[in-house]
Amino acid sequence: MDKKGQGGTNWLIISIILLIAGFVVVIYFYSRTDFESISNEKICYASVVTRSELLSLGGELTAPPLNCKTSYYCISGDGTCEIMSASTKIIKVKTAEEVYEAVADKMVSCWDMYGSGKLDYLGEKDNSENLYCSFCYQIGFDNSLDMFLGDVFSRNDFYNYLYNTNVSETKISYLEYFIGSAERSKDFYDSLVQGNIHLSDLPLEKQYFIMTGIYSKVGFLGSITFTLPGVAISPEMEKEAVEKWDYFFNQGTTHHFLVPLLVSPNSEEYKNLKCVSIETIA
Repeated sequence: MDKKGQGGTNWLIISIILLIAGFVVVIYFYSRTDFESISNEKICYASVVTRSELLSLGGELTAPPLNCKTSYYCISGDGTCEIMSASTKIIKVKTAEEVYEAVADKMVSCWDMYGSGKLDYLGEKDNSENLYCSFCYQIGFDNSLDMFLGDVFSRNDFYNYLYNTNVSETKISYLEYFIGSAERSKDFYDSLVQGNIHLSDLPLEKQYFIMTGIYSKVGFLGSITFTLPGVAISPEMEKEAVEKWDYFFNQGTTHHFLVPLLVSPNSEEYKNLKCVSIETIA
């Protein structure tokens, strides 16, 4: 091997060692903190960054698996939670808007943990149109919420909130932050207001996951657009569905990403996503 080629190989090896060492330091630091949920999020993000960087340098053989765990939360109006275990963290709220804010903020955390649609943590795992899913949070709704939500979580009202409310310390709405386009988020919101699409309500007695995902093939939108969770499209709009209702996708440069969703793992809606793999540790 000539000196130029040998130098390139040495640089690759050094880069891989430094990335792995940095990842180990991050894991060690956060594993010693008392903030378990923050630790899980930071550890997951560090593993996503590390895997993404190593995939770009040396491919699948050099890249470690993700180290991402599902965290468990219950949203409650009175500080108690009958629907989930005692070890579940409780988020206490006083209004319907605070419920929406709690869910929206967890969706932001989920999106950020996996690189916000900017990091390829999958690589060339396959050449098919497959969706690799991740469960960031399991969410329960305590029955004390019925004082201001009734017996369902309205996704129509929730997505109205996502469009009209900015992410904390930004001038960008939640919906635009996920989709990555002000134009597409407005297009979706206008269609929601006009009744061209309807998002089904979620019964409060069930538990849900906040999830995200990455597609293995760039440029894929596909027929799944017609069967995404809880979406009903008026018949006259079906011919425009691929262009109009791709708001569940963030069109990244290397892959398409599924933006964070709140979905029941036992529902037909979840089955329609056709996840081929779950990339998180329970």
